[in-house]
Amino acid sequence: MTKVSLSPARWLEYEKLTNEQLRVELANQISLTSSSLMRAAEIWTELQRRGVDMSAFRSGLALYLPRIARLELAAESVVTFAGQRKLLQHLNGMPLEDQRRYAAGEPIKVAERDETGRVVELTRRLTELSGREVGQVLDQGRVRSMSEQKSSLAHADGQPTRIRRRVGSSVRVLARDGLLHVGRVRLEPLDLAVALKALGFDLVRRS
Repeated sequence: MTKVSLSPARWLEYEKLTNEQLRVELANQISLTSSSLMRAAEIWTELQRRGVDMSAFRSGLALYLPRIARLELAAESVVTFAGQRKLLQHLNGMPLEDQRRYAAGEPIKVAERDETGRVVELTRRLTELSGREVGQVLDQGRVRSMSEQKSSLAHADGQPTRIRRRVGSSVRVLARDGLLHVGRVRLEPLDLAVALKALGFDLVRRS
């Protein structure tokens, strides 16, 4: 959990507010930050148009400025879902107004299995979704229907686990060319000795 350092006076101010008042205040602050991001995206677009190198702005919230400028992401989504990169990727293609509604806390329906294994319908906010649930619920900016989610869930449950078998490569020494043959690769013995020595092996040539 992120620790926030506030003055005692500020804590007392918050303690006097009801839950609803705090939610309204939080929404107001998010709105202010979103406005700043929108303006930042406009400035980013103008600087890019002028040919200015924008490579320095490729981290944090600035990473999403191009998508905000292209109207692919609502600034409210970036602020509310900051840190949920998979979710922000799956929002691509969703109308901005829908993004804003979900960023404001509008819940969606999620198919999940209960303790007995039965598929049930739950209601959650996007901020509460796990990475797996994000892929189950959203498809290129579209919220999947409950029947689609149940089908996806059933498919995931029935997906066989693939086990990769490690295929070993035989090592052969052919006297005619003096090389080591590892599978289809030919190596100079000295090259292999240098590589093994770098890994900490002590090698001594007997002849």
